[in-house]
Amino acid sequence: MFATVAVLSVSVIVAAAECGLGEACIEVYNKCQFPIWPGIQGSTLVEGGGFYLAAGQIKTIGVPNGWSDGQIWARTGCDGNFNCDTGFCGNKLKCEGRGGEPPVSLAEFNLTGAGGQDSYHVSMFDGYNLPVLIVVVEGTYRTNGGQYDCKVAGGCLKNLANKYVCPPELRVVKKGMIVGCKSACLAYNTDQYCCRGAHSTSQTCSSADWTRNYHALFKVAKCGLIVTSARHSTWLRPFQVFLDACPNVHSYVNDCHESTLFCRGIEHPSPTYRVQFC
Repeated sequence: MFATVAVLSVSVIVAAAECGLGEACIEVYNKCQFPIWPGIQGSTLVEGGGFYLAAGQIKTIGVPNGWSDGQIWARTGCDGNFNCDTGFCGNKLKCEGRGGEPPVSLAEFNLTGAGGQDSYHVSMFDGYNLPVLIVVVEGTYRTNGGQYDCKVAGGCLKNLANKYVCPPELRVVKKGMIVGCKSACLAYNTDQYCCRGAHSTSQTCSSADWTRNYHALFKVAKCGLIVTSARHSTWLRPFQVFLDACPNVHSYVNDCHESTLFCRGIEHPSPTYRVQFC
């Protein structure tokens, strides 16, 4: 079911954006070869919190300008009673404000926030169930040309729900298949891995201090640190789980800032976004 890997490539799809006055448009695209049931949370409930998307289908939803704490995820493997392999939010099509049971990959939004601009990123703080991209639709945004301005967020080079990538202690197995990969915080629920208690500050919570540094390659490839010897490179390799597979996502609390991006609209406060699964 999860053999398809969504790599860092963007499909060009034209979808009619039909959003109401005072709304921002978000296109949700199922590029997977199987159906998904997207779930939605945020400061305002939209679409009742969930809907169905067949393989290859795209649906445009309208969210209020200024929508905050927005999250979009995919439920997978749901049966007729909406018992799902991942992302379960209750035995209904519409999640009605309930969050998805982790592990789930999250597309997260805060629209027209500080400085009148949007912020968005892909989070795997709660683990991974599908690759996710957030793309800003061409012709709907104005950019300042900055490194983190209106760029593609997320994307995966490897399928994390795979025995060759996700370590045994992080795997979620349903019906004999690996359907998700837990984050370190979700798997161990300790103050150290979850950056809380005595480890609640950036000074006291560093993935370099973890017993197993699942975040190691991300710090090397994305946050400007350099592996200085073959010995150190070999030591990192067994633990470079999440960001080796998905190098542009937020995977723990004190992630470096490059995974959060910013943008703004041309004719409206926000541009149109596309959330692509697979």
